[in-house]
Amino acid sequence: MMILADLVDAAEFGSSESQFLLGYLYEKGHEIEQSYEKAFYWYKKAANQTLPAAQYALALMLESGKGTKKDIKSAFDWYKRAADLGYNLAIINLAFHYEYGIETQIDYANAIIYYEIAAKNGSKTSACRLGEIYEEGVITEVNTAKSLFWFKKAAELGDALAALHLARAYENGIGVTQDNGTALFWYEKAAELGNSGAHRYLQMIYKEGLLGASVNINKAIAHDEKARYLHEQEKEKIADLGKR
Repeated sequence: MMILADLVDAAEFGSSESQFLLGYLYEKGHEIEQSYEKAFYWYKKAANQTLPAAQYALALMLESGKGTKKDIKSAFDWYKRAADLGYNLAIINLAFHYEYGIETQIDYANAIIYYEIAAKNGSKTSACRLGEIYEEGVITEVNTAKSLFWFKKAAELGDALAALHLARAYENGIGVTQDNGTALFWYEKAAELGNSGAHRYLQMIYKEGLLGASVNINKAIAHDEKARYLHEQEKEKIADLGKR
């Protein structure tokens, strides 16, 4: 309790880091009674001192309406401030807001710019989204080379969906020389990263000996079981979301 008391003193004295940490403790209910209102209060104190992590946390609370009145426009403004200070989670959210026109005009060019910044900073989801954008050709022209570049970047960062996209590209020779061995490698990588679709396809690959792979019933069974397990997990997550 003495440590908590020291933290409160430091926050009240004006330490932005202490204010942010105190806000986090109130938000999560760690070592202190949970209070979204107090969390919002301390996050705002730290945010006003230009602490980007606090600005991002404040934006999340404004967007969800936790501890304050829901205000998506103000949330966007705080995301923008944190993004301008280089906070990657805020950059990702800002890209999303620009892409879908959330409390701002749809701006595909800015969406792509911010996704690229986030991806270069290590965001696998942003890199994968760029791969999809250049593959789909909805908000910009189709560019298969860029699409594969970003899918590979995302897959190397650990994105399962991006690895699956790469596997399909190599299997079908889309933008690359058709290569069964490389396709199989990326299907295995996608499965390793937890993609149930990759497990389902690998089950068929090893059952039927596709992509030059030898028939291996044990591997087929293992991938089938893993696909079923992941599918059940996905169903439980969806059910939990429906209860909120």
